[in-house]
Amino acid sequence: MHLTDGETDTFVDAFLTRPSFPRLAVGHLKPTGTTIDKALGKGGVVKLDALFVAHSHHDHLMDAPAVVKKVGGAMYGSESTLNYGRGEGLSDAQMGAHRRRRRGHGRQVHRADHRGPAQPR
Repeated sequence: MHLTDGETDTFVDAFLTRPSFPRLAVGHLKPTGTTIDKALGKGGVVKLDALFVAHSHHDHLMDAPAVVKKVGGAMYGSESTLNYGRGEGLSDAQMGAHRRRRRGHGRQVHRADHRGPAQPR
């Protein structure tokens, strides 16, 4: 899902390749660049500020690093999401973790150049 206010562009769960069930069941899952390019073009996505991955299942995570490489921004997710990003060639500067707070509600975003709530208060 692509969200924008015309100035800031955010993506949640960039799963654009959408493999068929047979490929999902017996094939090797990997992002498909041409499919990602078509989906981004159709949605008018030319830049991103942040891409949030809800959790590390393939249908939320698989295309996220490829999208960040194509249009920029930073990918945010759990430690397992960040490990996948590293395996797909993202640098730590292109990623940030979101962790549950021990007290209170909401999630906290941690990145070298940003530390604060993941959502406005």
